[in-house]
Amino acid sequence: MHTSPSQGCCKGFSLPYVLGALLLLVPALLRAQLPVWTDNYHGGVVVGNFSLGTTNFGGGVFDMPIPPGSTIRKATLYGIEVGGNVQPTIVKLNGIEYLFGPTTTESAFNYVAPPYGTVVLHQLDLTTVLDPAVVGYTIVVPPTEALFNHFVDFTLVIAYERATDGEVWTDLFWCDQNSMPVEQYTVTTTAPMQIAGGVAFATMASYCNIGLQDCEYMSVNGTALGSFGGNDENAVSSFGASASFKFSNEEFTGLSDDNIDQAINGPDVLTNLATLVADGATSFQVTYTHCPSGSPDDNLMNLMFVAYASDVCAQDLDLGPDSVLCAGETLVLDATRPDASYTWQDGSTAPTYTVSAPGTYSVQLGHPSCNWEPDTVVVDYRPELDAELGPDIVLCEGDRTMIHVQALNGAKYIWEDGEVGPAREVDEAGTYTITASLGRCAYTDSITISVDSCLFALEMPNIFTPNGDASNAFFAPLAIKGIGSMSISIFNRWGQELFTSTQPNFRWYGKSPSGNDVPDGVYFWVLTYVADRGTGEEESLTGTVTITR
Repeated sequence: MHTSPSQGCCKGFSLPYVLGALLLLVPALLRAQLPVWTDNYHGGVVVGNFSLGTTNFGGGVFDMPIPPGSTIRKATLYGIEVGGNVQPTIVKLNGIEYLFGPTTTESAFNYVAPPYGTVVLHQLDLTTVLDPAVVGYTIVVPPTEALFNHFVDFTLVIAYERATDGEVWTDLFWCDQNSMPVEQYTVTTTAPMQIAGGVAFATMASYCNIGLQDCEYMSVNGTALGSFGGNDENAVSSFGASASFKFSNEEFTGLSDDNIDQAINGPDVLTNLATLVADGATSFQVTYTHCPSGSPDDNLMNLMFVAYASDVCAQDLDLGPDSVLCAGETLVLDATRPDASYTWQDGSTAPTYTVSAPGTYSVQLGHPSCNWEPDTVVVDYRPELDAELGPDIVLCEGDRTMIHVQALNGAKYIWEDGEVGPAREVDEAGTYTITASLGRCAYTDSITISVDSCLFALEMPNIFTPNGDASNAFFAPLAIKGIGSMSISIFNRWGQELFTSTQPNFRWYGKSPSGNDVPDGVYFWVLTYVADRGTGEEESLTGTVTITR
């Protein structure tokens, strides 16, 4: 194990002392990494890493041999931008120009890392562009006017398939605590790691520079592995610890780098974790401790890459725990295993099953080498809560009304102002919102209350002209308000009833009960009503209307 920091910043102190002192001074929060890419297939993976350090232009060579007969499954060029999206940057890969900029941002992985500002991960999909017969790549970043806010680190990842190769599992992660004084991660792999074939672990870092006394200490599962920093054979400038490697057929090989071992030393940022993790483990802890050099070029931990073999038969078939869902929710049950066939309880054969109703769900897997016991999960649904408050309401001034939902035992009800309970009395205008919840299931509804004066008003015309010109052709209220029920009767001068109605929107067209036009002249009306508000007693109004044709 490498324990001397003589190439780093802290000469004169032992490594355990430095690590212990920093951990005491800077409380570290153990966090899960952010996944960028994961896959499993028959073949291998080659990775090339190059850092510009503190310069804003330069180039380097990626030595990335792909076995004959392979096809490219996925090829991605990742770029680390420090300082935010200032301007697009041209990057040449084997002479072909590619543009990194706002359209290539993987925005979910932005992270603000003092003193650099926002650190952004970009990616370009080159799967259909690269030729598997090419084994070397030259990357060149032309000079730009930008002196700091630019792309400083590049990682080319090529996953290749070949039927004769063993199965490889790959997991790429973004370091979401980038440039914290102490970074701690729980790296969770997609599948159990089989240590017999080695477990490749690589760190892609920026700004590594021994000349500026810049270094990082690293440990895995509590075992200190040494420090890294400085130039590598793959970097043209004096910057850039390299993580260029190949993993296939359970073989882990460094490319243009020193020997793979378990001592992080100088430019070597590759580690075989075979003796540091348990066989079948699915996670491990990684700690990066930055040297307290005071240098402005402190390293950025950008990406972590794990490549390994996994015994697929050793992975338990587990659809997850029994679940209780909310009304309208769905649950995806995933039984995906390489080279497996699937038979679900209803006979469907997809690797996943979407649950949308309560029931018992099970799957039986078939596999040429594995024999899994079927797994079963029970899914229940909580009842949908009644959160319907009904239509909007108009209140008369001074009136009150009760708004409510149908209560369910065990449910909780809270209104927008913090009042609790399924019902409340209101007398003011406003929008009232209730949230009904049962466990984690919640439903909301709103109702708008308006307040009106509700004063009685009746306005009747005193003349109309039913002469066939469609203007002022009938006798009807000009305004009617505050009336709960009513009836109207119209009489001629001899007291004969010509028209009667109980509808507030009545219309009289100047006709007799037999349908004939009545003569021009003055007619009398009597209207009886019960007001919306008041004593509820019947009252009456009278008036006249003149017909002129």
